[in-house]
Amino acid sequence: MPAVPSIERKSYVVFHPPGAGVRLRRVWLGLSALALATVLLNVALVLLIQRAHTQAVGAQAQRQLAQGLTAELQQEAEQLASLARSYAATGQPRYLWTATATSWPSAPAKGSAGRPSSRPPTGRR
Repeated sequence: MPAVPSIERKSYVVFHPPGAGVRLRRVWLGLSALALATVLLNVALVLLIQRAHTQAVGAQAQRQLAQGLTAELQQEAEQLASLARSYAATGQPRYLWTATATSWPSAPAKGSAGRPSSRPPTGRR
């Protein structure tokens, strides 16, 4: 059996220039601060985006409400114009009463005088 040569261990001395550990620590701290700043910026942007989304949803709901009210107002204006034309053509006071009854809201608005009296109009003035 041949003899196995022994492996010699050589020890190497690694040379570190003076202050290398301090520079490495500064680099690590700088990169950590940069990473933290990036995370904080991302959180701030997410919060701003969420706020803008909430405002957009509110604006959309208000827009839909305004469109519904506009459509209702247009329908009532057309109905009132039709009743006015009917009264002008016939002179019958029932068209005035119908026009007055349909043009007033069911509940008086804040600060308004309320609904007209319950008696029908007496005719032309």
